[in-house]
Amino acid sequence: LACSSGNGSRPSSVTNPSGDGAVIFLPPGVVIDASTDATTEAATPGDAATDAPSVDLECKNGKLDANETDIDCGGPKCNRCADGKRCVGKEDCLGGFCDPANKQCSSPTCTDGVKNGDETDVDCGGTACVRCAVGRRCTVDVDCKTGTCNAVDSACACPARMVTVPKATGGAYCIDETEVTKGDYDKFLRANVDVTKQDGACKFVAPSTGNSTFVPAGAWPPPQPLSGSYGLPVTNVDWCDAAAYCKWAGKVLCGDTAGAAIAVADYATAFTRADKDAWFNACTAQGSNAYPYGPNYVAGTTVNPQCNTSNTGTWLVAEYADTGAYTSIPVDPTKPHFRSCQGGAVGLFHMSGNVAEWENSCNGTAIDSECRIRGGSFDSGAGASCAAADSAPRNRTAGGNIGIRCCQF
Repeated sequence: LACSSGNGSRPSSVTNPSGDGAVIFLPPGVVIDASTDATTEAATPGDAATDAPSVDLECKNGKLDANETDIDCGGPKCNRCADGKRCVGKEDCLGGFCDPANKQCSSPTCTDGVKNGDETDVDCGGTACVRCAVGRRCTVDVDCKTGTCNAVDSACACPARMVTVPKATGGAYCIDETEVTKGDYDKFLRANVDVTKQDGACKFVAPSTGNSTFVPAGAWPPPQPLSGSYGLPVTNVDWCDAAAYCKWAGKVLCGDTAGAAIAVADYATAFTRADKDAWFNACTAQGSNAYPYGPNYVAGTTVNPQCNTSNTGTWLVAEYADTGAYTSIPVDPTKPHFRSCQGGAVGLFHMSGNVAEWENSCNGTAIDSECRIRGGSFDSGAGASCAAADSAPRNRTAGGNIGIRCCQF
């Protein structure tokens, strides 16, 4: 033996008490209690489990283990995975979203087709995404495009005096329950909307280009008492007036079923397609009826009301009371013609007759392009069907039988 204890003495030696026959050299004065050491070193049944790698170590070993979805992350034990790592479900991911297409983690977005993050419905609501359309889930009013979250069913609802219309293609939108009243339109005029802020060809450019005024071309202002005239449909408005009013009211002039204008290329055919035309879809109950109330024409009068198509002039569609400012009040039940001609949705009235309504469907973009007028009026008779679609130039200024109805998407 070449080493020493440093004082010239050679180390003592013993046989390893573990029983493997190895010789252990000890410094002078060191003694091993063989009985105690043997007890200490004896194997116990739990040794195998104790010696196995811990879960914590598995999550840090740089390998893809059985319980992980990617290296050192995911699964029931390890930390959640970062974007781009493999996953099985959203619980594997830091961002809370496992892309079903490629099974990789990614942060929630407003276009991923999944309800995640703080969204109240798929890709809408919450603090980051667009507001939800009518019928979609919500928590508070600001989650909804309509600004109204129904607290009863936690779904986005239509504003007051609008009704929900199911789409033939799925989903829903809102439409005014009646034509826009003179009382409604007077509020718009008193808001003094800038005529130079109109869209497209309607924008007024001095001295004479575009639409220079929103004042109706006839029968204005409404006669006293206002309690009788404010509830009549506004008439003598052109297409530009109608579009501007709906925009001011936070709505749009009814066009296609997505809320846009009906494309010029579809002008000749869309007006009889429930999958294309929002006004027609609402009138026909998704293409089911020729008239709002059914398949066949029924003549109407104020005595036995159906629809106002018998040349008796315009009917009131609302009542107003002077409460310091004239406000709409519940309809008098003794005057049922106020809410006659229901269809093709519950609470939707006068889609046929009374006054015809401008539609966001034109055959061009010029100020004198022809635009659709829908539903017929009080003098249309059987011609006041849902498919009725007259037309007039966008800047037509006179029409005691043409009014407005708006949609919201």
